[in-house]
Amino acid sequence: MDIFANTEFYTTPDGCVMIKPENGPVWELKETGINSRHFIQQFIDYLRTFHVEAFEALCKEYSAKEPNRYNYEYWIVSRFIRCNAGEYDRLNSDIDHNGRLQFEEVRCPLRGECKLENICCKPKFTSGLSHRETEILRLIVGHYEAVEIADKLHLSPHTVNNHRRNIHIKTSTRSVAELVDYWHRNNLK
Repeated sequence: MDIFANTEFYTTPDGCVMIKPENGPVWELKETGINSRHFIQQFIDYLRTFHVEAFEALCKEYSAKEPNRYNYEYWIVSRFIRCNAGEYDRLNSDIDHNGRLQFEEVRCPLRGECKLENICCKPKFTSGLSHRETEILRLIVGHYEAVEIADKLHLSPHTVNNHRRNIHIKTSTRSVAELVDYWHRNNLK
């Protein structure tokens, strides 16, 4: 979603999703139209990859609309945005300069009774890392060296370094500082 970096979303009082790219005009997300279709396709791919649980829940929620693909995909993206980016906020873009989503606390009248609460709103990030890779990343973020990680997890230092290499590949990072940033930005635990 890098092409949408520094983009702000907001919802109008009547529920329309508005999109404001940095240094560009505001436009309304609609079912059809070149801007909307391009954006929806990119957003669907992002959700399918990084917010799997939310994506699957929204697919199920709007399954009755599935025969009309444009309508179906529009409602999935629209709902996700309405649940996570409600107000116009000039301080922080909803998609940052790295193309990553920044979630907001949205005032929702269904809070406490919505079946998608905590699934669609502020969804869990799906990193693509294995359980062991996440465990090693947690220790890297905790300032452990490869030998210490190996001792703690009863692995060889060579195995830890292989996992570390795979973590860098999967997260598109090159340094420990970037790994720490990735950890915090994606609210991993």
